[in-house]
Amino acid sequence: MKKIIHLKIILGLCLVVLGSAQAARFMEDLGRGVVAVRTSEGVFISWRLLGTDPNDIGFNLYRQTTGSSVTTKINGGRAALTGATCYTDTGANLSRDNTYFVRPVIDGNELEASSGFTLSANSPTQPCFTIPLTSGSTDRIHFVWVGDPRCRWGIRFCGGPSQ
Repeated sequence: MKKIIHLKIILGLCLVVLGSAQAARFMEDLGRGVVAVRTSEGVFISWRLLGTDPNDIGFNLYRQTTGSSVTTKINGGRAALTGATCYTDTGANLSRDNTYFVRPVIDGNELEASSGFTLSANSPTQPCFTIPLTSGSTDRIHFVWVGDPRCRWGIRFCGGPSQ
């Protein structure tokens, strides 16, 4: 009887220890993946929300225009952008290259800037961003929607010649 009680206690402790230990979660080391396309309304910018981001994260969005020494905070004096990881910039000079990047804001502190994405001067208006699978290949990724589903429309990888 005593052995059964000891066995139950040991078994119970093992279950508690094993239950509280969490398996390591494998995640890719991704950046923000900032992407911008020219639309009829301006420049649509989208970026990633990472699996390790806290629920209350915000973002400040910046634009650097070629030929200007000024980096413009797109969301201006407003608080950090929350609720979606996309924005439409209606104030860009589209006759010049524009580089976009975001800086996460956590607990009111602005963190390190993401890598930038440069939208070339005079880019055509398009609803998508095309990426060839391999150099010289005619194969393309067709109609894969990515990004934040709360955006009015997402970045679409579609067929067609590489831009």
